[in-house]
Amino acid sequence: MDLRSMAFFRIAISFLIILDLIVRATSLRAHYTDFGILPRGPLLDQFSSPWRISIHFISGSSAVQAALFFLAGIFALMLLVGYRTRLAVFLSWFMMLSLHNRNPMILQAGDLYFHMLLFWGMFLPLGARWSVDSALVLEKKPSEKLPETVRFFSMATLGYLLQICFVYWFTAVHKLTGNSFMIWWKKGKAVYYALNVDQFATPLTHYFLEFPKFLKILNYSTILFEASGPFLLFFPFATDMVRIL
Repeated sequence: MDLRSMAFFRIAISFLIILDLIVRATSLRAHYTDFGILPRGPLLDQFSSPWRISIHFISGSSAVQAALFFLAGIFALMLLVGYRTRLAVFLSWFMMLSLHNRNPMILQAGDLYFHMLLFWGMFLPLGARWSVDSALVLEKKPSEKLPETVRFFSMATLGYLLQICFVYWFTAVHKLTGNSFMIWWKKGKAVYYALNVDQFATPLTHYFLEFPKFLKILNYSTILFEASGPFLLFFPFATDMVRIL
């Protein structure tokens, strides 16, 4: 992986953490205090595994929870600018995992994927470019300046890329097995049905519904892309351009 791409990942995921904290803070009392929908007592007694560790269990008050949100925001800002990057990504991962464990009832798959990507980030050189850390190293040892384009390979880069691939490969397998097989492969109408769900419908959606044959093409194209597209991340020639495409 290119060091610049990892720096961009660091910046992007930092913004997402901050945005996620802001959105969750709008329902802080309802979702994360003992005066909301899931107090700590019932959670620990009935719904939580002993392996679910959370620093957010220390108090059920709004003030303490707000302080923990603020602390997580500080760690995200450290990660954003690349200051003590490896420590910042670990602390951001820990605070996110803790927050998720405090109220697992409001999570969805995207939240789990979020902290998986942060986990791999702990083993990647996310601060090697466009960061305070890299600027400080260069200031102390100007001779250690790296060329603009540097590729980095490790088990962590492989794990990070495979984590992305698994989302697509496993969902393709899911579409071609069990009850999904009939609607996705045999009838080819899953995309058509999905676009009829009012929760996700937009004016553009209603326009596409007038072309059922085209939606059938999109249906099979979805499966084809999910099954084969991730392999392009490992394409050996013109790798940068192929990954961008």
